[in-house]
Amino acid sequence: MTNENAPAVRSYLGWANRGRASFWRYTVGIAIAGVLLLLLGGLVLIIPFAMLVPDYGESLSGRLMAMLLTFVVPFAATPLIVWLMHKRPWWSVAMPELRFRLWDFLTGVWVALVVSVLTTVGLSVVGLLPVEGNPEFNIPTLLVVSALGLVGIFIQASAEELFFRGYLTQFVRRFTANKILFLGIPALLFAAPHVLNIASLGGGPLALAPYFVSGLLYGWAAYQSGSLWMAVALHFVNNYTGLVLVGTRGDVLPSAAPLVIESPSLVTGTLAVFLQSLLIFVVLSYLIKRRVETLSQAHQ
Repeated sequence: MTNENAPAVRSYLGWANRGRASFWRYTVGIAIAGVLLLLLGGLVLIIPFAMLVPDYGESLSGRLMAMLLTFVVPFAATPLIVWLMHKRPWWSVAMPELRFRLWDFLTGVWVALVVSVLTTVGLSVVGLLPVEGNPEFNIPTLLVVSALGLVGIFIQASAEELFFRGYLTQFVRRFTANKILFLGIPALLFAAPHVLNIASLGGGPLALAPYFVSGLLYGWAAYQSGSLWMAVALHFVNNYTGLVLVGTRGDVLPSAAPLVIESPSLVTGTLAVFLQSLLIFVVLSYLIKRRVETLSQAHQ
């Protein structure tokens, strides 16, 4: 059980060794959560959805709804597994205390959004990611997809962050203080299943690179901020902008965006992700440092 006399937890990673934190409990919990996220979670809701809306595949909003439903069960299951398996608060997989960190979330949103737009425009100008109008674009579909995506993409991004940057990172952190390991291993495992998203680009193991870079960025944001709120914000904006702002042809995520880019080469795609992640890292590093200094001065 959680030791109530233990020092206060300053980061969600501080919960890694609280409660019942044995290796086998983490292993069983990770296995269950992973199966729900990667394999079985969607079947619980997809089957009844398909029965109720048999022609869902004929519309973009229907396809989007079906895809997003696969994340609802994992979104709820990971905190539940933490509570049942480790006998600690369900929210401890994501936060040091039960509190919405508004600054972390909103800062992650606006920084990711601004950097995403600027890098897309910049790479388009130099010809690396040519942007063109989407011939299938229409405003009613965009409005419906935008509304679905606000909730659905938040659940999807949160479900992945709860598992990879939350539970899996706590598992690794429980047994090592090496940042390379407890940030790198979850990032690598995050990248592996996402390779199917860009399988058409080829590249073999190198196809892991763009998702590995994103995983490292999300892991760093969670580590620096002490909770998953900033990581969720970065992940949410990355997916939501592709849904409603600039889509990519052939992407696994359906898009209603008014602008699209052709599926880039693996090298170009990796370069774009690396550049965007680097800029986000630099800007957030500065903003986090300035906020820490401001809060420190306020308490003096």
